Amino acid sequence: MQPLHEPLARERGVQLSVARLDLIDAGVPGNKWFKLYPNIDLARRQGCRRIVSFGGSWSNHIHALAEAGRRFDFETVGVIRGYAELPLTATLADAKRWGMQLEFVGPAEYRLKTDPGWLSALRRRYAPCMVIPEGGSNAAAVAACGLIMPTLEADGYRPTSAVLACGTGATLAGILRGPGQLDKVLGVSVLKGDREIYDRVRMHAAGRIDAGPSWHIDSEHHYGGYARTDGELLGFIEGFYQRHGIALEPVYTGKMMAALYHRLERGWFARGERVVALHSGGLQGLRGFSGKWPWARERLDRGERPG
Repeated sequence: MQPLHEPLARERGVQLSVARLDLIDAGVPGNKWFKLYPNIDLARRQGCRRIVSFGGSWSNHIHALAEAGRRFDFETVGVIRGYAELPLTATLADAKRWGMQLEFVGPAEYRLKTDPGWLSALRRRYAPCMVIPEGGSNAAAVAACGLIMPTLEADGYRPTSAVLACGTGATLAGILRGPGQLDKVLGVSVLKGDREIYDRVRMHAAGRIDAGPSWHIDSEHHYGGYARTDGELLGFIEGFYQRHGIALEPVYTGKMMAALYHRLERGWFARGERVVALHSGGLQGLRGFSGKWPWARERLDRGERPG
């Protein structure tokens, strides 16, 4: 846990902290550790030595899965939304170097990643294998994400509110259905116009969140959509690093923290609240911004990127 000493928070009587999940593991950081380890354990118990999953060219999930495969000695296949003739991104170059087999599919075929018939054919092609959904978001991952808040509480920290970035909604669902003692949870959607996020969270939680904390989705801080950014967001991330020495990235954690600060300014957090922001990692993705964002290049040159 890392406290955030901000004058506005002191003025509002709100205690801010960051849960540095990004420091759990250099190669499998943040919520990816919680999402992947139960699936790896399940694959081993089933005698399966190959895991297949999905992601884009800068996917944190694909990067973490490839590293886990290298480290724990199982085969990995990444079904990638993209084109084989294009140069590999740094993320995919890492994955390939760590032994992941890359299968590129176009956008139309990639949209079939939840289609039962398409998945059945994929399983036959790579049999015997386990198939993990995009982002590692399945029931095993959701259950494991439910351990995040109890882990913090076991270390003596008692937050009343939690804030986290949302893509698939699985981590948020795990937090909500877990046994933590939170009063409210804020999920910050990184997708523009994501009208299905509430339904996905409820689906992942399997109806086990009604008796938990109140929860809300912030849809105002997508900054143009997934992996989109602007000068305001980049300036916020740079200022945050200068004040606290914590690196954020523009796809998930930067948007999450910006939303937290804007809601703090608006008085959304009550006096006396103890707010924890969950740093979910993803700093390897900074390499995708290094060409147009000198700050990212500087962070990478200093060795502040895991992986």
